[in-house]
Amino acid sequence: MRGINISKKHKKVVYVFFALLTLFVMLTFEVPKMPSTVSAKPFPKVTNEPIIKLQANMQSEGWMSVTSEVAGTTGRGLRLEALKAGVYNSRFSGGINVYVNGNTEQYSQSAKCGNMTDYCGTVGQSQPIMSMNLLLWGDIASLYSVEYRVYTTNEGWSSWFKNGGLAHGKNWQQIEAVEAKLVLQGVSSDRY
Repeated sequence: MRGINISKKHKKVVYVFFALLTLFVMLTFEVPKMPSTVSAKPFPKVTNEPIIKLQANMQSEGWMSVTSEVAGTTGRGLRLEALKAGVYNSRFSGGINVYVNGNTEQYSQSAKCGNMTDYCGTVGQSQPIMSMNLLLWGDIASLYSVEYRVYTTNEGWSSWFKNGGLAHGKNWQQIEAVEAKLVLQGVSSDRY
């Protein structure tokens, strides 16, 4: 079967015809529109996925609100003295362990925080947290990783730590805030 030979003049007519037809269809039929605002959050929330919630006990402030974002304060020089953590929206067994270290050798605590009933650190004793580890346990630990970083006095945000890595500032300054996220195993993170 042979192709149809169309002259240059006819090709232009066909092109103009399809351009006008496309314009007619676009003007006649409603095309779904994209949302006017697109969120560019670094950690988008996915419905029904497990998340970590944190609650910080801060110097002079006491217990702050429960959050899934940053727990504590940044840039105010207030020390993080205690921390609660929990895994929410999880259909898997398990939870999160929190380990903290203070500025003395005698001060080191851990808590198996499944539902934010326990805390690590001290309340009302003016003891800063200097380093911490977060580690998942149970079935959720085989499916997700926990990634976290700390904000320290005079240094700002640390690099990201993962699955029990010891989070602290470069010069072991007191921690003012912490941020933690769950990441599905096998999914590469752009935080490293």
